[in-house]
Amino acid sequence: MVIIKFLFGAPSSDWLHFLYFFLGIVLFIAAAEKTRTAVGWSPEINRKLVHILTGVLIFLTPFFFISSRPLILMALIFIGVTYFGVKTEKLKGMHDTQRRTYGTVYYPISFLFLVLLCWKGYKTVVMLSMLVLALSDAAAAIAGENLKNPHEYRLWRDKKSLEGSAFMFVITFLIVFLLLPLVDYLDGTTVTFATAGWIGFSTATFATVLEAVSSAGSDNLTAPIGAAFVLNFMLSHPTQVNVQFSIGLVLALFVAVISYFVRFLTPSGSVGTFILTAVNRDTWATEIGIFSKIAPR
Repeated sequence: MVIIKFLFGAPSSDWLHFLYFFLGIVLFIAAAEKTRTAVGWSPEINRKLVHILTGVLIFLTPFFFISSRPLILMALIFIGVTYFGVKTEKLKGMHDTQRRTYGTVYYPISFLFLVLLCWKGYKTVVMLSMLVLALSDAAAAIAGENLKNPHEYRLWRDKKSLEGSAFMFVITFLIVFLLLPLVDYLDGTTVTFATAGWIGFSTATFATVLEAVSSAGSDNLTAPIGAAFVLNFMLSHPTQVNVQFSIGLVLALFVAVISYFVRFLTPSGSVGTFILTAVNRDTWATEIGIFSKIAPR
C-alpha cells in the first residue's frame, strides 16, 4: 500500500522521465565498463567519466521532474548498486580500484539528502551542489593525481594538493557565478551576477575547506552538502545577514590559517575551528542581534 501510494504520488510524466534517466545512467555505466575492458583504459579514467557525466545528468533533473519521488527512488537504487559494487569489487569502472572507499556510495547519498532537504523551494541548490560534486571535486582529484610535483599537504588522513584545492575553489566559484543567475527562476527568485559572485565566493570557500579535510571518498558527501548549506543559507536570508555570514567565513578562515602556521592548533584542529566558527551564528551575528529576529533560539 505504501509503495503504491508512493508511485501514484508523482505525475505519470515524471515516472516516464525516471525510466529515461535510469536507463540512461545504467547504459552509460555499462558502456563505460565495456569500453574499459575492450580498450584497456585505466579504471580511474572510467570512474572520473562516470562521476562527471552522472552529475551533469543529475543537474538537468529539475527541468524534467515535478515531484521528488522518482529521484528519491533513483538515489536509493544507486546507493544499493554502488554498495554492492564496492563490497564485491565488481563494476570497477565506477569505484576506486586502488583502495576500498565508499566514495561512490556517498555520491547517491548526497543526492538523496539534497533532494529530501532542498527540492521543495530550492531546486537550484540541488543542481549547483551536485555540479560542484561532479566538476569541482573531480577537477581537484585530477589535478592532484596528474601533476608531477604537486604541493601536497595533509589536514587529516588523506594527502591533498594546493593545486587541487585551487581547482576546487575556482570551478566551484565559476559554477555558482555563471549558472545561479540563469537557473534561479526555477525557484521563483532573481539573482544578479554580482550577488552570484558573492555567493559563489562563500560557497567555494566552504566547499574547498570541507573537500580538503575529507578522506576515503567522503568528499563526495562533505563537498556537496557544504556547498548546499551555504547556498541554501544565502538564498534564504536577507543581505545584511549574508554580509555578516561572509565576513564571519573570511574571519574564520583567517583564524584557522594563523592557528595552523603558529602551531597553536593541529591541521585538523584548525579546520575544525574554521567550520565551527563559520557555522556558529553567535560568532558573526550577535553584535546587532539580527539573527535572533529571524529565527528563534
